[in-house]
Amino acid sequence: MKTMGMCLILSAGVNEVRPLEGLRVLDFTHVLAGPFATRLLADMGADVVKINSSARMAGNHPSNPYFVIWNRNKRTLALNLNQEGALDVCKNLVNQADIVIDNFSLGVLDRWGIGYETMSQSNPKVIYVQMSGLGAGGPLSHYVTYAPTIHAMAGLTYLTGVEGREDIGIGFSYLDHLAGLHSATAILSAVANRDETGSGQKVDLAQFEVGVNLLGPTLFDYFVNGNVANRKQATF
Repeated sequence: MKTMGMCLILSAGVNEVRPLEGLRVLDFTHVLAGPFATRLLADMGADVVKINSSARMAGNHPSNPYFVIWNRNKRTLALNLNQEGALDVCKNLVNQADIVIDNFSLGVLDRWGIGYETMSQSNPKVIYVQMSGLGAGGPLSHYVTYAPTIHAMAGLTYLTGVEGREDIGIGFSYLDHLAGLHSATAILSAVANRDETGSGQKVDLAQFEVGVNLLGPTLFDYFVNGNVANRKQATF
């Protein structure tokens, strides 16, 4: 079999035992939201193996500071799933994993044959976390999003824009960070549930719902009192 990639360890050099030691995470995430979630797990001691490919390198090349920032303490494996034998390697890794996480558009892992419904048959304790922009159900579920898209759809852009330019909104990928934090928390909850029940599960985390959740007081004020918030009085 041809060589299918390289393994790279990005480590902060910390040797003490950390709380998530022994937890194995297979990381199919890219850009920011997903890598931030798995970085939190790695920082707490989980063994995170990040699957990468030359087709998705761009600014995420291991030599790029952006990549190192969001993927510290992880191991990375370059794997071309179009190459013969690569899918077998991937299935073997899934069968050894405690958590599999991706933030692709909907259905990518299923099309590769390594989705939850397939792999939970051979690894019933595995926890899958799907971090798509708009969740697994509904008419918009197949839309591809980035944090600024979610900001606008959830109402964050309008409520944080400058006067006369409400289309500008938050000047950085705020929702990516929050979606990553929510995902890490969901993973810890799923692990705790597995410790009690012995079973894994699939977690569908819609980044849009994370964004809407931030507007709870503002939405409550609207539905109860009829007050329409603007950027000067928004609460979230």
